[in-house]
Amino acid sequence: VKSVITHPSGKQTLAAPHGFYEIAGLAWSGHGRIARVDVSVDGGRTWAPASLQGPLLDRAFTRFTLPWKWQGQKAVL
Repeated sequence: VKSVITHPSGKQTLAAPHGFYEIAGLAWSGHGRIARVDVSVDGGRTWAPASLQGPLLDRAFTRFTLPWKWQGQKAVL
């Protein structure tokens, strides 16, 4: 399974020093349907399950989102 976070992206600067944001992206697999995507905001120390947006099809891009309350700290997604 491969995935990419599309928002926030790259070196994007967030509008406020803290607040609620939505992490969004795409996941895909050449072997079947995406069943789950986990997202980390601390460089892989902890993970949270994202919501998948349908339709969930075999070997197709699947959009995912995760609401995130940013406290202003450095974040590695």
